[in-house]
Amino acid sequence: MKGDYDTAVFKAFKTLEDTVRTRAGYGHEKIGVPMMRAAFQPKDGPLRDKTEEEGERDSLMHLMAGALGRFKNPPSHRFTGLDDPAATIEILQLASLLMRIAEQRPVTESN
Repeated sequence: MKGDYDTAVFKAFKTLEDTVRTRAGYGHEKIGVPMMRAAFQPKDGPLRDKTEEEGERDSLMHLMAGALGRFKNPPSHRFTGLDDPAATIEILQLASLLMRIAEQRPVTESN
């Protein structure tokens, strides 16, 4: 409502990152894209879905890591100039979908 679209996107993906870290059982030393890749790694990631085909697990790993890298990292380092409310809503919808996927994964004990 305030037009602070960069902050809204940053906070949505920061929340996703924190949720994945917690559900994967990682400490605060695990961050960002490498953490997402580790959490959803198709062969042994703690948040992989063993019922899915390996190619689908691999694709989800790339989607999670790519979305975080694309939408959280830029506004954490600079003002991106995001000024389109419709685009912001679409990005937030993606964050919401990814959050739903992460929240459906069982919590792993701390590593």
